[in-house]
Amino acid sequence: MNRGLPPFGSVQPMLAVEGEVFDSPDFFFEPKWDGFRALGFCPDPSSVRFQSRHGRDLTPHFPELVSLASVLPGSILPALLDGEIVALKEGRPDFHALARRMPGYPAGGRERATGRVAAVEIVYAVFDLLFCHGDDLRSLPLARRRQILEESLSPPAARNPGGNRDPELQPASHPALPFVLSPGVPEEGSLLYRVSVAQGFEGVVAKRLESRYRAGRSRDWIKIRVRPELDAVVGGFLAGPAPVADRSPSTTGTGATNRLHSLLLGLYGREGRLQFVGRVGTGWTPPEAEALLALLRRLEQPSSPFAPAPQLSGSPVSLLHWVEPRLVVVIAYREWTPLGLLRQPSWKGIRHDKSPEECVFPVDSVPPAPPPVPARATSPQEGERTDAHRLS
Repeated sequence: MNRGLPPFGSVQPMLAVEGEVFDSPDFFFEPKWDGFRALGFCPDPSSVRFQSRHGRDLTPHFPELVSLASVLPGSILPALLDGEIVALKEGRPDFHALARRMPGYPAGGRERATGRVAAVEIVYAVFDLLFCHGDDLRSLPLARRRQILEESLSPPAARNPGGNRDPELQPASHPALPFVLSPGVPEEGSLLYRVSVAQGFEGVVAKRLESRYRAGRSRDWIKIRVRPELDAVVGGFLAGPAPVADRSPSTTGTGATNRLHSLLLGLYGREGRLQFVGRVGTGWTPPEAEALLALLRRLEQPSSPFAPAPQLSGSPVSLLHWVEPRLVVVIAYREWTPLGLLRQPSWKGIRHDKSPEECVFPVDSVPPAPPPVPARATSPQEGERTDAHRLS
C-alpha cells in the first residue's frame, strides 16, 4: 500500500495462453475485445496516459480518451486500470478502424489528414483495476478486484454479481463517457462463447477467480478465439536458412538450416484466376514442416500461378519458390482485412479430398476486380498486425 502509482512503463500486463472452450465454477469469463491492450495510468482527474503491452505511449493517438480520469469516481484516484482501446462500428469492435489511427497502416495518414478518424467511436473497455486510490491491488484475487471495479464504475443495475444467463455483450457506450465496463459471467464459458460468436467478438477470456495479477503469460488466464476456417490453394512458399538462434549446435550439413518459413495462399476468383490472399507461417510442428517442404519441392515451377503475382517486399528473392497450384490446405483465420487478405491465418492441415478449383472466395468475401495486391509484406503472415501498428 503506497498511495501512489508506479512510473509509466514500469508495469507489464498479465497475458493469457491459448485454450479451448470450457465451463468451470473457478473461472470468470469475459468477451475478448479486438483492440489495443492498454494500461490506463490516472494519477489525478486532469491527466491520463495509456501504455501498450509493449510499453509504448498510445495516448496521442486517441484524443477521445483524454477525459477518462476526469469522469472516473474521485474515490479511486490515483488509479491504474487494465483494459482494451476499442473502435466500435454499429456496437461491435472493429480492429481495422482502430488500426487506421496508427502510423504504418495503409490508410492511416490520409484519414488523419482529412479528419475522417473523428467519425470512429473510440472507447476504453475496462476489465481490471490494479491500483485504487493509490493502493496496489495486484496481490488480491481477481474476484475481489472485479468486485471493487464493478462497485466503482458501474451503476447498481449494471452489476452482474450472480451471472446473467443470457449476457448482452454490446457495450452501452455513452457519448459523454470514454469508457465501458467489460461485461462477463462466472462459470459458464460455453454460454459466453456462443454469445460472443453471435455478437461479433474475437472470442472469450477465462480468468481464474483466485488469480493474483502477475506480469507475463499465465495459465490463470486463458483466451479462446473465434476462428473460422477455409480451404486454400498453395501457390508458393518461402524457405531457406533458419535464424542463427534457431539452429542447434549439434546439427550438421546444409539441410539442418533449411526451413519452411511460410506458404503463399490463394483462392480462385473471377475469370478463374488464382488470387493471392496472404501467407501463413504458423500451425505446423517441425516434422510437419519438414514433410510439407519435401512435398512442395516436388511441385516447384519457375513462374507464379497467381494473377497478378503478389509483391512480397521485405522477403529475399532467394527464399521465394513458386509451385503448381495442386496442394489444398485448411486455414484458420480471424477475419478478412480491407485489402482482401486473411488476418492471423494458421495452418491446420492438408485437404486430400478437395480439388484446387473448388477453393473459391466465400460469397461475402469476393474482392473487386482487379484483385487487391498488397504493396508490402513486412511480417511473417499477411494480414497480421505489423510492427508499425501492433501496439496492443
